[in-house]
Amino acid sequence: MVVIPYVPRTKVVLRKPRITEKDLRESVVLGLATKEDFEIDIEKNQNSKEFLSTLIHECCHVWLPDLSEANIIKMSDMLRDIIWSKGYRRLMK
Repeated sequence: MVVIPYVPRTKVVLRKPRITEKDLRESVVLGLATKEDFEIDIEKNQNSKEFLSTLIHECCHVWLPDLSEANIIKMSDMLRDIIWSKGYRRLMK
């Protein structure tokens, strides 16, 4: 069980982010969330499970901007594992 402590006054911003798939291989990140603009850049050259993990992670950043990186990682990993166990697989165009 992963326990994410309640954080008083945690801001939750539920708005659909604009997601752009890019070649980020030369940078040190697989995804980048711009919280103020609700924009996410995500490395397009990832396998299906890595892509899902990065996408969820960056969405958590824009939706829960006050949550610590450690808690974002816990939450996104748990969500990824649940979705993956239910058969999600990314289909390449």
